[in-house]
Amino acid sequence: MTLAQNANLALWQPLMLALLLPLLLTIGSSQAVNASQAIVGQGIQLVQVGQVTQAKSKLSQLPQPYSGEALFLAARIAEAENNWATAMSLYREYLASNPFSVHQLEARAAFALLRTYQNDPLLGDFFTLIKLRDLNHIQQLQNTSARLYATHPQAPLAIRGQLLTAYSLLELAQQPQTALQLYLSIAADTQNAGADWYIQALFGAAFAAIRANRLPQAQRSINEIQSKLNSSWGNRNSLLARSWQQRINAMTFMLPLAQQTTVSTTPFLWGVGARLLLDNPVGSGNNFTPIWHTLTNNDLQVNSVSLWITQDSDWNWLRTDLLRGAHLHGYIPMINYWFFGDKISPDYVAANRQRYLEQIKSKLIPLLRDLPQAYLILEPEFNKQGIETWDEWDPLMLEVIQLIRQGAPQVKVGLGLGDWDKPGGTPSYASAEQAIEASDFVASMLMLSSYTERAHAAPDWSAWVRALRLGDRLKRRFNKPWMLAYLSIASQPSWEQQQAVEIEKLAFYLPMLRNLGLFALNWFSLTDEPQQQGWFAEAEQSFGLLNANYQPKPALADYQQLISTHRNEQTPEVKQFHAKLVANHQLEITAQLAYWTRWEVVIQQGTNTWLEKGVGDAFTIRWNGQMLPTWAENGEVSVTLVINGMIDNSLVTNWNALPTLRQQAFNEPASLDRWQTWQQAPEQIITLEQLSTDSPTAIELVLKRLTSPQLEALHIGLIDQIGFQQTVSASSYAYQIGDSIAIYVPLQQFNRQWVRYVDGKPIWRDRPSGVISVVLQNSGAENVAFEVSRLNQLTP
Repeated sequence: MTLAQNANLALWQPLMLALLLPLLLTIGSSQAVNASQAIVGQGIQLVQVGQVTQAKSKLSQLPQPYSGEALFLAARIAEAENNWATAMSLYREYLASNPFSVHQLEARAAFALLRTYQNDPLLGDFFTLIKLRDLNHIQQLQNTSARLYATHPQAPLAIRGQLLTAYSLLELAQQPQTALQLYLSIAADTQNAGADWYIQALFGAAFAAIRANRLPQAQRSINEIQSKLNSSWGNRNSLLARSWQQRINAMTFMLPLAQQTTVSTTPFLWGVGARLLLDNPVGSGNNFTPIWHTLTNNDLQVNSVSLWITQDSDWNWLRTDLLRGAHLHGYIPMINYWFFGDKISPDYVAANRQRYLEQIKSKLIPLLRDLPQAYLILEPEFNKQGIETWDEWDPLMLEVIQLIRQGAPQVKVGLGLGDWDKPGGTPSYASAEQAIEASDFVASMLMLSSYTERAHAAPDWSAWVRALRLGDRLKRRFNKPWMLAYLSIASQPSWEQQQAVEIEKLAFYLPMLRNLGLFALNWFSLTDEPQQQGWFAEAEQSFGLLNANYQPKPALADYQQLISTHRNEQTPEVKQFHAKLVANHQLEITAQLAYWTRWEVVIQQGTNTWLEKGVGDAFTIRWNGQMLPTWAENGEVSVTLVINGMIDNSLVTNWNALPTLRQQAFNEPASLDRWQTWQQAPEQIITLEQLSTDSPTAIELVLKRLTSPQLEALHIGLIDQIGFQQTVSASSYAYQIGDSIAIYVPLQQFNRQWVRYVDGKPIWRDRPSGVISVVLQNSGAENVAFEVSRLNQLTP
């Protein structure tokens, strides 16, 4: 055995940066492009908070003629300076470029407003109201709008100003009773108007009444709208009346839903994501630690952690050990598999179909198959760009679900929907109905920012109402368990407080959501991500509950409180618990539980013991005879299920041991400083065939005098004669009995490329050179001292 200091391992930190890739979305191809995007983003945020002069300074740094998002920034500045003609021209040019950005929503709304009211003398006053709304100056908005309306009670923009104020009171200021009074006042004033102001006001009043728990008033408002639609006004305005009828029909489910008093008492799965290793500060590529350390430090008691996998993910760093580590620390893994991403379309899927299926078979299933349980969300936001009506999508998704069921049957699988269906419109999941029926659950998303909310003031398009409407559709059509796979609320620009307010609103809507089948919600993400880019433009970087320096935002406390209020860790009913020997001499232990819980499985034979920890409402684990202080022999073993620290179930079964266990005893001390390694060539040569086989070939190191925090710093793996290696987190494969810790790792976990760093850069190769040794590496900052007791080697 040897104790070696490998200087190249000190450059291990850049390796961890690759783990960011599943999260970071489309990144600009050149530094100049990225710099221009940053300037545009800064300028747009400055306009949003009313700093127009500073925004113009940013715009002046950009080359002309303007293109892309620079056009939008120029349009916003022109709008802020009341230069309507220039703003309209710039918005038109921007929209004609078909931008992939949240700002297209704002541009469409602004262009429609300007086109309709460009000659209205109150247009500047109305934009003043919008600015006050953007700055969250709701009291000033209320006062200014009231004065405008008092002097121009029949003017369309003055009425729109009152409707905007009422909506802001409801959605931003959390004052549903005040909003209700204002909506009803507007309705009374506009009852005989030729336009639809009366209906708009009553519609808002219905939603405000629900929020104020005045359900009879909500029903009266809906009834009055229906009377208006059935009147001669509806006959004269048939197209508009049909549109309103669709919107009314799409929300009538809310009243009986709000009246329900019985809510599910089973545990709700609160989660957070979107990656499992966090650097500090975020984006630095330094000081990586597993996400559960930060969760513990911030007392965020969630039940699940999310990992995003994209087409650009580097599979060398997508490893089972971190997902197992999540289980051991009490978190069920939620995997968002976003292969097609925003490129999705029928043509693109057809062209990449085989590559997609091959990656699922050769990469995704091996990543998941050894986990006790996980949730897999397939293709978040698939229902767009023609996929929603493509006949070939359902067969493809059915094939993928079947592959998962065969290769990793303990993993629950479902599809992820975007939530952009219009009230009363055709559902965009029509192309996936058979696949959803075949799934274990159905998932959706909810994303918003100050930018999305600028584009509307319609109460049936507010975030949580959209979620309810989709949930109602899904329940009526599929009646499946429903998950909000990611809730993303940007805090910038100037929306930190509103981010928290949205969680407070969730507290109101949660009983209704749960009665529609919602069982899990995952916040995206735990921290801000300064390098992230995507459809939400510069707002993409501020979805975190913590900022990039790990300072909490107001939303963190609200999320903590919401979880605490709805926490329920009762002991569930065990529906099934059994153990059986499978063909390759493994003992397979499976369980089905009534709902999510923390569990342990303990196997004993005489004085020998092994245990595995995890979480979930079901699990499948496999045992190959490893125990402490010695391995199991042929004969009976007891298998005990422990739930929430209490023995729940126990059974006795027979065990047939494999005859090819080799044990090398050492009983020697080791002391590793950071990046130092201990390594030892096993007695039996490790071959490449053993790394790719499905048979239970494995290595096990038994260590003594090692604490759990020290174990967290260790990585175990294989290394060849010239320093190419593969390692995994030791704690993810460890079990402890007394003062001994055993680290048991199946060799198939090392069926990846081999890496060595030279001058700070990774060099990869498919095959190792020479003899393969077992290696232990200390990646922590502190010295780790322990005793190597023995090395066990299991071969078929």
